[in-house]
Amino acid sequence: WSTRALHHKLAESNSNIKAVGCEPGYSMTPLLNTKHIGLFKTLDFMIPKQSASDGCLSAAMACFSPDANSGDLYAPEKGTTGSPIKVVVGGERQKTGMIGGTDKATCDPEQHKLVWEACEKALGIEFVV
Repeated sequence: WSTRALHHKLAESNSNIKAVGCEPGYSMTPLLNTKHIGLFKTLDFMIPKQSASDGCLSAAMACFSPDANSGDLYAPEKGTTGSPIKVVVGGERQKTGMIGGTDKATCDPEQHKLVWEACEKALGIEFVV
């Protein structure tokens, strides 16, 4: 949400700075060593996982792809695993079959405004773009 909110703020100010998001999927990192709770812990063995290196590919695409533009979001093509694809292009959801990061509320500019304001309030600072 914050990346999309930043994308809209940058566009409003005619900035040439890009706000590109990425999501690693379910990657085998030390974060997985933490204790999961409830149903998720029980079903964890059923969720496909990928290596930490593969999880970094979405970030690499967001940073280095000549096709990366402001408002884009890269994520694994199979949701939790796979090659990175754009699931949001220019702030607009794509019909990729990917669920995470592409739901209607996530792409709603009104939600972006609420998140932006909540972040400013929580941190006690005003973000000036």
